[in-house]
Parts: sequence; structure tokens; C-alpha cells
Amino acid sequence: EKGWEDEAAKGTMEERVAAERLRRAHAAKMKEIEGRTAARVAWAETQQAKNEERALARQQEKAAKEARHRVKTLRGDLEAQQAEAGRLLRQREAENRRLAESQRLLSESAVRDKAYRSLSKSRRLEAHHDATHAMRKQAAAVEHIDRQRAVVQWEVQKTLWMQREAAAAAALQPRGRR
Repeated sequence: EKGWEDEAAKGTMEERVAAERLRRAHAAKMKEIEGRTAARVAWAETQQAKNEERALARQQEKAAKEARHRVKTLRGDLEAQQAEAGRLLRQREAENRRLAESQRLLSESAVRDKAYRSLSKSRRLEAHHDATHAMRKQAAAVEHIDRQRAVVQWEVQKTLWMQREAAAAAALQPRGRR
């Protein structure tokens, strides 16, 4: 621009007018180019914003899908653990029924002991042998029931522990891609 002004100052009036027109035309052309560039930049920025918005929507959908799958998996695990706990509970109830039956048998053996005292010596020895055998058998059965009960209690504790571990692991898992 400085060059044109210098040229315009040196030349005739017509040359100065022509130089001013040229300068204005050049300024208008530059303004038009700047406007187009600004429009392109704005368009590119809006496209980038739209692309980022779409990518974010895809990420959110993927995270929601993973969360639904994780919930479904955890629900299935929980149902399986509840079924196992129910089975262990039924097993424990059956053990309790067997224990009650052995208690009943013990009380019956006390009645038999009273009757045993009124028998003759040889019959008493025979009855003593039978009663000892029955008591040993019953003691073994009670011991077996106690062992079974301990196993069932251990299974229940293990199942509860595994449920807590699964819940803790699920809570610690990341909620989607980084």
C-alpha cells in the first residue's frame, strides 16, 4: 500500500485516481478472501463439533450397552448364588430333621435302658451288647451329621464371601473405555 501511495503522489491526477481505484479493488478482494477463509474456518469448526458430538454419543451408547450387559451378567450370577444358597438351606433343614430323629432315638434308648434293668443277667448282657452297638452306630450318625452341618455352614459362608467379592469386583471395574 505504501508503494501505491508513493506512486500516486508522484503521478498525475488520473494516475493517482487509477492507483486509488486499484488500491480499493485490492482491499475489497483481500476482504472477500478473508471473509471466505473465515467462513471455511467456521464451517470446519462446526463439522468438527458435530463429529465430536457423534463420537461422544457413540461412546455413551457403547458404555450404556456394556453397563446393561454387566447388569445382566451380575443378575445371572446373583440368581445362581441365590439358588445355591437355597439348596444349601434345604440341605441344612434336612440335616436338622435327621438330628431331631436321632434325638428321638436317644430318648427311646433311655426308655429301653430302664426296661433293660429289669431283665435276667444273660438277657441283660445280650441287651447291653445290642444297646452298645446301637449307641456306637448312633454316635457315628450324630458325628456324621455334625460334620455335614460344618460343611454346609462352610459352604454358606463361602457363597456369601464370593457374593461380596463379586459385588466388590463389579464396583471396581471401569465404566467404559478411556
